[in-house]
Amino acid sequence: MSIVKDEKYTTPDDFWDIESLIPTKKRSVCTHANPNRIDEHIEAVEIEFENPTINNVAADNVSADVNINDNISVHSHTTITSSATLSITYVPNHPLIKEVRIFPWRNNFHFYERFCDMAEHYFDHKANACDSVPFFSYMPQYDQMNRAQLKWYFYWRDCVRAGQYPPTDYSYIFLYVFEIINLPNRIPPSKGQILLCEIWKHYRQVYPLLNRYLADWICDYSLMHQLPPPGQYLSEFLPVIAEYSSFKEFYACPNGTNEGQDAAIYLTFCTNYNYKKSKLYISGELQAKTMDQMIPGAISYVVQALQGDQSIFARTNMQKTTLNRDSFVGALCSANAKRRIEVEYCAFHRSHELRFLITDIITYTENRIRAHFGMKSRLSLYALPNKIKEILDDYFVKVLPQKSRTIEFIRPEYEALYDLPKSDLSFSKAKEIELSSWQITKQLVEAFEQEAVPEVTCLPNQPQEYKPVVSSDLAQALEEYADILCAIDQEDFAKQKEIARHKGKLPDTLVEEINIISTEIIGDILISDGEDTYEIIEDYRQEIQSILRKSN
Repeated sequence: MSIVKDEKYTTPDDFWDIESLIPTKKRSVCTHANPNRIDEHIEAVEIEFENPTINNVAADNVSADVNINDNISVHSHTTITSSATLSITYVPNHPLIKEVRIFPWRNNFHFYERFCDMAEHYFDHKANACDSVPFFSYMPQYDQMNRAQLKWYFYWRDCVRAGQYPPTDYSYIFLYVFEIINLPNRIPPSKGQILLCEIWKHYRQVYPLLNRYLADWICDYSLMHQLPPPGQYLSEFLPVIAEYSSFKEFYACPNGTNEGQDAAIYLTFCTNYNYKKSKLYISGELQAKTMDQMIPGAISYVVQALQGDQSIFARTNMQKTTLNRDSFVGALCSANAKRRIEVEYCAFHRSHELRFLITDIITYTENRIRAHFGMKSRLSLYALPNKIKEILDDYFVKVLPQKSRTIEFIRPEYEALYDLPKSDLSFSKAKEIELSSWQITKQLVEAFEQEAVPEVTCLPNQPQEYKPVVSSDLAQALEEYADILCAIDQEDFAKQKEIARHKGKLPDTLVEEINIISTEIIGDILISDGEDTYEIIEDYRQEIQSILRKSN
């Protein structure tokens, strides 16, 4: 595009025509294979054209396989196609999204219109097999590449279209992503969505920066073209989506056709409890394998049993909110392809009720597995409905027909060497051992009289009851837990849940923290798990009540 010399701007819209202000020149562009290391690069030549046609480009700039001597038709830069001027409102088949509204983008800029023209022109170009050529650009475009780079790009693109993903530079990948975004008339959106997912899937390990962009771009692309979430293509790295996506609810859409995938969605997005960090999971390979099978299976079983109006989402009250954003932020996107997106949805990440429900299903299942392996301790439940308990119990009957309270233990042969010699029972010998034991006990008590341990003054046949002593260090360490200790002492489970919710934790987390502190200080836990609540160990009840009085 030539620069206007006589007039500063020919029309008011030319004020935004940045290209008219930039003189045509050749400049070097750094190219490298690793986008995270821009300090290591090689030089390549970026070619800018004087006009929308590229007839003036010499043949030695492009390989014989790439025919770029055809004129490129130029779209009007003063109008937008009729489809881009219309607003679209629709209700997707999604349990969390209530309505989607698509509006034309408010800024009719033309800076990337030439890219779309060239993308249309190059869409069917092909190239023979060739060697990879390094290329880097922060915003890659065709006219930034030389002959060898163009040839490699067309060959690599043919491979990707055929389902092959050879190693390539970061900028080639983004250039093809920009093609998909800007050419929905050449690439059907249903196919474009799959291409974007497969590109992300195959190159995200080499280029982690793809996670940050494609998590949102695929969401925008799907919403604009009224496509469902591509769960089957992205199920392998849902945790990555949960970390990088700014609209996680879009991907949290179980479709009911893949139980394992649906369960993975709930485990990823709808709970803060990671069962893989529990004591049972790390206790053995068999326990871990059982939990990996049964916990997703239990969630799938509940979801299948609660379909329609009784779905698992319908049983929770989630806060409705509205998302407003421009599509394809950070991408090379023409005004014809860019949109303003508004989405009304239920935010599960703001719903404690849904998270507690999914967490309760997980912990209820883990408790049954703990019982199966003979582990006595149990996790506490928040408020699991009886209906879901009945569904889960039916599931356990099918997958755990027999309970095993103990784990079979094979005694190593070497332990037999440490067995005591067998001898006949002798009451006189037993009495002698008992008297000797009491004498040693009395000597130890006298030796450590300065410690807060009651002196043993009773006769061997009249032992004095021992009461454990809670140190002042423990009282100070548990000061911040006084409220939950008081609720446990009063057996007020509702108050325990309220206190835990206020602290942003689960009740069993607070109990575990208390027991860890007490174990470090006095070598014993203070609270044990009950059937549906917690219990203060009787040996420490008076001391705990003393701590609570001091805290008040």
